[in-house]
Amino acid sequence: MTYFREFQSLVDSSEFIHPNAPGAHGVAGYCRVPGPLGMHNFSNVAEKFGALREIAHPLSPSMMNGGVDDINRIAESLAYGPEDIPSTMRKKGWHQGANLMEFRLNGAAKVMTEAAADGSISADEYGAYSTGIVTMDWVESFPRAINAINQLKTILNTPKARDAIKKRILANFANVVISEKTNLVIDNSHLDIKSLHFKWQFQRYRQGSIFETPDALAAALGRFNVMAAIRKAVVADGFIYISEVEIYIRDVFDFSGFQWLACWTESEVYRLGVAPFCSMFTNGSLRDYRIKSGRGMDFLVFSDSRVDQVDISFSML
Repeated sequence: MTYFREFQSLVDSSEFIHPNAPGAHGVAGYCRVPGPLGMHNFSNVAEKFGALREIAHPLSPSMMNGGVDDINRIAESLAYGPEDIPSTMRKKGWHQGANLMEFRLNGAAKVMTEAAADGSISADEYGAYSTGIVTMDWVESFPRAINAINQLKTILNTPKARDAIKKRILANFANVVISEKTNLVIDNSHLDIKSLHFKWQFQRYRQGSIFETPDALAAALGRFNVMAAIRKAVVADGFIYISEVEIYIRDVFDFSGFQWLACWTESEVYRLGVAPFCSMFTNGSLRDYRIKSGRGMDFLVFSDSRVDQVDISFSML
């Protein structure tokens, strides 16, 4: 009966209680089941925060006839959980983030491997990826994403990028000895984005931070990488001449390590602190949910691509 006594101590000091509760005397009110923070709230103004669920008060005769197990069952079914996050995102207009979260929640439990995350193995080999949810048209609707793309374009011909290009050429033409007499034509326009990334990606620019103000882009991708891969090039006279690159987004959608994921209600997200009636989530919360439910697939995210005309050339010898 500890559970009941805990509720009773709050009910006695609140005028907003269920009318069927002992001593309520017909006063209309609501009861919210305990959330992840263990807070118990009975004020009917909670409805303004979007997290209120109207249920029979645990001290009502109907619930008293049931018992703690019934209350816990109802509490578990009504409490805001990870499966509710996509709904909140949609209410805020964060549709890409909602689609990505649903994609993860609908997939069987799968933990991102280091090899998949760092690109040592292909997305096809890892076996969990999305290529249709995020588009460059949508990404480029955010000024900070455009800035990241422009920053990437400024580092396509750096010494580091040239070294990466050389490695890509040597890996993809392992049986060819590069010399002044070598002539190669590279046309990757037929490759899908997953294969292009795995075989020909050579430069990237990291955008965002864990302190990003929540918006549609942060909800979908958080910190993400803008990538560049060779689309068209020629190797001749000991030089490489690159005329086209593809620019795209590649991200890892997982919840490894520790990160605060804000406090959520059915209609709002609070980045800092804890607001009344909200449910707090961290990366660990999503991992725990995966263990408990058997759902939660870590996956790779690819956007479509933009073709950019470039003039990059240097000696391969």
